[in-house]
Amino acid sequence: MKKQKVCLVLGSGGARGMAQIGVIEELERNGFEISQIAGCSMGALIGGIYCSGHLQTYKNWLLNLEKMDVFRLLDFTLSGGGFVRGDRVLNAIEELIGTHHIENFDIPFTAVATDVSAQREIYFTTGNLFKAIRASIAIPTVFTPVVENGKVLLDGGLLNPLPIGVVNRQPDELLFVVNVNAGIPPLKTNLESNGELQTKGKGLWDNWISSFLRADTKTTESIERMGMFGLLNRSFDLIQDRLTQLMLETYKPDLLVNISRNSCGSFEFYRAAELIEIGKVSCDLTLQSYLQKVMINGS
Repeated sequence: MKKQKVCLVLGSGGARGMAQIGVIEELERNGFEISQIAGCSMGALIGGIYCSGHLQTYKNWLLNLEKMDVFRLLDFTLSGGGFVRGDRVLNAIEELIGTHHIENFDIPFTAVATDVSAQREIYFTTGNLFKAIRASIAIPTVFTPVVENGKVLLDGGLLNPLPIGVVNRQPDELLFVVNVNAGIPPLKTNLESNGELQTKGKGLWDNWISSFLRADTKTTESIERMGMFGLLNRSFDLIQDRLTQLMLETYKPDLLVNISRNSCGSFEFYRAAELIEIGKVSCDLTLQSYLQKVMINGS
């Protein structure tokens, strides 16, 4: 039986983007064929690694990360433009899965970044995968920008956090979109939160790391004392929310998986197991709803 092709769009959202691993796994488990991918920020990282054929290796690496591991991968800098260079974590991943060039992928892939100087989107469809990812994840004020050939490149989410219009959808493809910034309540799973388990019984150093990694979580308490970093991050979230809604209204996807923005903080990568499970469950619910509509409509 011929597999249904899926044109997959993966959005930005920091650690919440790990849920997209679960979505991809669930799509494959249900017999869908991913025929092309466009991704922004964390969506570019997940999509690019999947196209390279090393998603399982990357997933296993994530599942072994603890809070201190995440903190050690943040290469802080005072050089300006951002307080994290981002090279350390990407170098670690590149050592894990190897060097890849986008034009060699069997599945067409596009990573989206923003050219600040020209005030326009940049699409990476060729070249070194990790150079493309580094530009796509350069969150303003957090990661230092990428300067290349006179261009200053930042996170693609500045202009297009959910790059639906970037894909070249064909008549035999379903448009499948994953939004990890949805304004819905967090999905509960049977897995306990690794973050909650690791916070209990720890010392002041561990608690400080937890506070830093969760600095952007949306709670009443954090809003009252979020500080400059939290305020800037929340402002960026607001812009992304508006642009995401505009993309969804303009390009109506066949299937849409919504992951709550409150599922975790942007740097809580040590909660991989929980987020991946959320992605699987959310994808399964979306597929069930879609198949029911197909059966009702008789097509």
